[in-house]
Amino acid sequence: MVAYGLGGAVTTAWAQQPKPIRIGVDISHRTNPFWVNLQNAAEQAGRDLGIEVRVMDHERRIDKEIDVVQGFIAAKMDGLVVGPEESAVGPRILKMAQDANIPIAIIDRWPGVPPSGNYITFMSADDVMAGYDIAMSLIRAGCKRMVAVNGPRGASNHEDRAKGRNKALAENPDVKLVAEEWGPSVRAVAADKVESFLTAYPGPGFDCVWNCNDDTAVGSWKILSDRGLLGKVKVAGMDLLPEAIELIKKGTYEFSAGGHYLMGAFSVVVMHDFLHGIKPTEPIIKLKMLGITKENVLKYEEQFVKNPPPINWRERSRVYNPQAKAYFEISLK
Repeated sequence: MVAYGLGGAVTTAWAQQPKPIRIGVDISHRTNPFWVNLQNAAEQAGRDLGIEVRVMDHERRIDKEIDVVQGFIAAKMDGLVVGPEESAVGPRILKMAQDANIPIAIIDRWPGVPPSGNYITFMSADDVMAGYDIAMSLIRAGCKRMVAVNGPRGASNHEDRAKGRNKALAENPDVKLVAEEWGPSVRAVAADKVESFLTAYPGPGFDCVWNCNDDTAVGSWKILSDRGLLGKVKVAGMDLLPEAIELIKKGTYEFSAGGHYLMGAFSVVVMHDFLHGIKPTEPIIKLKMLGITKENVLKYEEQFVKNPPPINWRERSRVYNPQAKAYFEISLK
């Protein structure tokens, strides 16, 4: 068992760090627009707060993630925000930060232990609920024979989304999970998996594809579109990618959900405040996401795409606004 607690004197030292504060943010990869949105949110928070936010991606490779974190430590960053590629690497990353006396926030994927000491917060989507909502959108659309494109095994967010899907299936015993596959959560991989499903279950022998995110769902959608099967097979995902929103508007995509990319900014604000001596009020945060269907997609587009609400992240900091909350969840007016 690794102990993450550090003494109060160290916290005081962090609080006295000279300006500008520098925070290193490690993300999985930039091939999925979700991570690009998260990066942009983190960098905008840094600009609003007048601090340096340096974002690196580890290209979905654990070995490169270790190198990225080591690089941040060598550069003497004041704080770290890290999204572990797999839950199993979390304790190693936490130990690296502890040994270097650098506070760390973990995002997106549970590292196996709750926050304590210099591990100041964990933030993610409510992934169980997200997986459940994706499945229920398909079931409400008439799905009876489901196939599933999961993300990588060992990543807590994808494991939890699958748990949520299985909960929905347990509540609807007339709906069968015909097959599921695990792997990288990118569209090219999803396209290959749907091709394999179509070969294994001709006809097709399924009427919906549950996807772990929008990137995989768009890959699934493309194959079904090419085969002329969109009327027979429903598709859903999550992350509110622009492509998914357009497909929902066209009526060929059942559901997406999102808003959790903002944890890039939330985590930077929390780290900024911690470095000023203000501890998080909620060490573990699981964000509920906004679900979008054909019924509310135009309202979402008007409010968040055409007229995105401005966010001043300085106002979200308890250094400047003691009553501020560390996070918020987007909703439709």
